[in-house]
Amino acid sequence: MAKTQQERDQDAIKKREALGEIELRHRVVDGTRHALKELMGWHGIKEIAEAVQLLVINNHALGAGQAPGQPPSRRVPKEDLRHRMRPGGLAMLADLQEWRGIGEPAALVELLIIEAYALGPEGSAPFLSIPRHEYTPSKNVARQLHALGIRQARREDEKEAEDEWRE
Repeated sequence: MAKTQQERDQDAIKKREALGEIELRHRVVDGTRHALKELMGWHGIKEIAEAVQLLVINNHALGAGQAPGQPPSRRVPKEDLRHRMRPGGLAMLADLQEWRGIGEPAALVELLIIEAYALGPEGSAPFLSIPRHEYTPSKNVARQLHALGIRQARREDEKEAEDEWRE
């Protein structure tokens, strides 16, 4: 029997708790949400949480040497920006706050969005790209994977031949 919506919601809550994921709610100035939506459109990102996490991760990768930016002094937050983050992202956010000398996470998130938006579609691409890791297996591992693939292909061929014979 299929799960009800309530059961699916409970499963999602349990998964978030197990991963240490928390929901953040930021109050940002007017236009920040619109800028984020436009950034997301430029780079094909559908979730606010994904966009904010990519901004944090990629800015963190630049390190403490990045030129510190300051949010506008006359901040009058009016819009809500909600997203979820896991412990690793929260630690990076805290590092960025310290490196840039910004006290509240909402001001930093707002600044990251504004800075990326100001760079335009091409300039903001590095800040919203998904970090990829390259992996090159050793020759020994490559041989083992190749041998495993050949064995699996033989088993599938034998099973297919057996099924045809039974028909």
